[in-house]
Amino acid sequence: GINAEYMGHKEWIGRPEYLDEQGREKGLWHNCPCLSREAPTYDGKEVFSPTGPRKFNHVFGALLIITGTAMYGTYGIFGRLSREDQPPYNFAAVILLAETLKLALSGLFLLQEQGFMGALHSGLNTSLERWCLLSIPGGIYMITNNLDMYMLGFMDPATQQVLQQLKIISTAFLWKAVFQKEIGRRKILAIVILMAGSAMVAWPKDDETAKGMYVTTWGLLVMCTAVSLSAVASIFWEWIVTQGYMKDQSIHLSNMGMYYFGIKFNALMYFWEASADKEMYFVWRYMRMTIAFFDPTLVINVGNALLVEKESILTGFNDYCWILVCIYAFKGLTVSQVMKHYSNIVKLLMGGAAIVLAAGLTHATFGLEATPLFTGGLVSVLVALVLYNVG
Repeated sequence: GINAEYMGHKEWIGRPEYLDEQGREKGLWHNCPCLSREAPTYDGKEVFSPTGPRKFNHVFGALLIITGTAMYGTYGIFGRLSREDQPPYNFAAVILLAETLKLALSGLFLLQEQGFMGALHSGLNTSLERWCLLSIPGGIYMITNNLDMYMLGFMDPATQQVLQQLKIISTAFLWKAVFQKEIGRRKILAIVILMAGSAMVAWPKDDETAKGMYVTTWGLLVMCTAVSLSAVASIFWEWIVTQGYMKDQSIHLSNMGMYYFGIKFNALMYFWEASADKEMYFVWRYMRMTIAFFDPTLVINVGNALLVEKESILTGFNDYCWILVCIYAFKGLTVSQVMKHYSNIVKLLMGGAAIVLAAGLTHATFGLEATPLFTGGLVSVLVALVLYNVG
């Protein structure tokens, strides 16, 4: 048999009764990465697939990037369509449902990859410490989502859109510092141009809105905190699935952990907003949120929201809202794969390409005319994408 060990079951490896026609393990251990003489890598990272280790499929990688770009480029369009001439709805409900869908799909992908017993074994053999680490990105994203709303009290929406492009440069330099990888002057210049072009695209289209732009000192501090936290969450997730505790685990298992806690954190936001619209005793409001957060089965988180409060969670929902739920779900799953096989820098470039896509779709859907500044921003984004990838 093959002299290798996987999950402490050395005696299973290489026994003829457990091999298929291609010599791979059948059933529970057919995904054993040790069946390969050497682990395949791409850009220094080990890459695994549902049928065992193999070299990274660049067709699959291209599809990931195209899909992610499409998700980034369309969610704003459908977000606007979902609110135009439609009854108002609770946006926290969209995020909560998207997190639930992501958890369900990740579970199905893990079952397809490892089988029921393999998935159960992987989950049970992941320590509580590692599961808890997966809650960090979800908690940070909940904070940044709240900061996005909070900072609007200290700046106008147009200024917020422009300043949020600072996360491009903050993510890039934090990535360089954490992973100790040289980006190169040309690529740094491309990232700076990408940030500037994105800010130009986000600049208000009409003079009236532009004249009303303002930001306070406190607003700047809150914005810097938000973009820094956003960078930390993204870099931490890439680190944990490529170099940290979950690097040897299936990306689907890691996703399940993050989305599990994502449901909990977003349920807190949903219950808070839903309760604010009703006459509810102060103590019961916080007691209900606490019970929901510590419920390990998620029944209270999702079931209570869907069934007990059906009148509020789906109030105002339309077809565009359900499309939004799917877009957010698939965007999250795709970006997770991109970070596993590529990096946060590729995610930033996907966001830049999505700006161009969104511009074309916005013009086609809403008939909005591009201003010279907007056109200049699009050209800058395209130049940044080409500059980064040449050579």
